[in-house]
Amino acid sequence: MSVLPAVLEITIPVFLLILMGYASVRMAWIRRGQMDVLAFFVINFALPALLFLAIVRHPLLTLQHIRLLQAYTLASLTVFVAVAMVAALITRRGLLQGTKLAMGTAFSNSAFMGYPIAQRVIGEQAGDMLVIYVAVENLLLLPLALTMLALGEHSGRQGISIFWGVLSGVLRKPLILAILGGIACSLFRLEVPVVAGRCLDMLSGAAAPVALFYIGGILSGLQMGHLARDILGITLAKLLLHPLAVLLACILMAIDSTDLARAAVLNAAMPMFSIYPILCQKYDPQGACAASLVVATAVSFFTLTTALWLLDNGF
Repeated sequence: MSVLPAVLEITIPVFLLILMGYASVRMAWIRRGQMDVLAFFVINFALPALLFLAIVRHPLLTLQHIRLLQAYTLASLTVFVAVAMVAALITRRGLLQGTKLAMGTAFSNSAFMGYPIAQRVIGEQAGDMLVIYVAVENLLLLPLALTMLALGEHSGRQGISIFWGVLSGVLRKPLILAILGGIACSLFRLEVPVVAGRCLDMLSGAAAPVALFYIGGILSGLQMGHLARDILGITLAKLLLHPLAVLLACILMAIDSTDLARAAVLNAAMPMFSIYPILCQKYDPQGACAASLVVATAVSFFTLTTALWLLDNGF
């Protein structure tokens, strides 16, 4: 079973959309500063719609493979916290910058890259696996990351009131409201009205392409030389450390199904999710997150090719 063409089928459109955004700014069709409007649209409208539908259409009550969920949670959370703490404490860059870097290492492009490739590898069970990634990334890691970003932003202040102020601010974000709404609909088996569902489908379909177009736009004129250390660190942690952590967790948890364990490792080997630079836009004026996503996506062609070869040869 050859799944290598799937890598090119997915990565080429990604780079074409990034190139469109880059060319639009370079040719002065759009000013670089106007890209912030696209980021606002994705974060407050398109992405909340995407997360809401992802949770509603993959009900938590039907979640299978609990042990694999525990393994993927353990690995992803460990990588996220470890990278954040190393960047925040050892390199003395603070909680805000540490969290920003860590977000690029533990969130995979599960929906737009991981799922189509997993369908080629394990067939129909790819849908069950997607539920696991949605649960870990959107119900645990994303709220945790947004809270840590907000706390890092207020790190110069003191008092328990600051924490509650930060927490209440996070809970009012459209992303978190969409997650909470999706959980409620999933748990209580609430049906989304047809018209509302179509509207959300249209919004959610814009999340990935607009995010990639935005990335290309902010890369225009970006000087990446001084960002090389961050880009290299994020790329290596995402493409190597995260899948290795998932592999180790699967071994420790004694996952019964070899195919599912391999699929989880493969998903962890995907580059970071495409809206990573948009989530960090407020805290990343130099564009390190966008540059890291482009580099990691390009390098992932070779790392995924290697991973798929190992899978095809019974690793």
